[in-house]
Amino acid sequence: MTERLKDTTVVIASSEDESVFRCIESVRDEAKIVVSLTPSDSIEARLKKMQIPHVVVPKGNLGITFNAGIEHAETPKVIVMTDDATFDPEAIGKLSEALEEYDACKARIIFHHDKQRPLTRLVANARDFINSSPTRAYTPGLGLKRDIKERMGGHYFNDQIRWAEDAEFSYRLHERGLSFGYIRDAVVHHPPVSLRHDLQGAFLIGLSKRRAVEMDLKEGSEDLIPTLQRLASGETIQRKSDVVREQDLPTAGYMILWDLFYNLGYNLRKIGLSDQI
Repeated sequence: MTERLKDTTVVIASSEDESVFRCIESVRDEAKIVVSLTPSDSIEARLKKMQIPHVVVPKGNLGITFNAGIEHAETPKVIVMTDDATFDPEAIGKLSEALEEYDACKARIIFHHDKQRPLTRLVANARDFINSSPTRAYTPGLGLKRDIKERMGGHYFNDQIRWAEDAEFSYRLHERGLSFGYIRDAVVHHPPVSLRHDLQGAFLIGLSKRRAVEMDLKEGSEDLIPTLQRLASGETIQRKSDVVREQDLPTAGYMILWDLFYNLGYNLRKIGLSDQI
């Protein structure tokens, strides 16, 4: 661990995935590491052999996983990662340095695609468009000061939100007036994501959004009928003009499809047909 990063811990959330060791390797001894993982005898054994501190949590709630790792860290700064992502050299140092100025900050995420699976390019483009917003405090590559906990309402990530926990974190961060920075030259890499996995995620995020509204954690309405009316009138396509400009027309079309899956999850939760969360 370098002297200049002795005040920083990388918290890696892992769910029975050996890719966590690629993430660990990308840290390159720059900072302390804490792995927060769901039960896995093989991964725990390897972490013990590598003498990497870790904490075991129940499966199925990334907010709980993140929180346990942050609480286990002993440094004033943490950088939150998922096990499928990796750091560019110097990314950790740049995020740590930014935390001297900001309460929280995020890296630029490069979403990769698989040339053998062309549809993964649509997912990568869509995620790049969303995550490149300078105000969204999303993971992976999210840096934060541990002392913001009380100003965030007594917790970091809300463990009542099983999906899109970082979106709720971002909403609360800005609502409470904490400072935030987008550090574009601190780069994190994310592997290709399949269309099916991304659309499943859209549905689950819709469920979580409705759960947050029910708990008065977020405002907003995603009623299905007005959504379909906007789509039929062409208003939805007009709203995606910035996606066409910054990405391309197929990506805009895919993001409309993603929004429909998101709205489906939201509305099934609203009328009580899906109580998965």
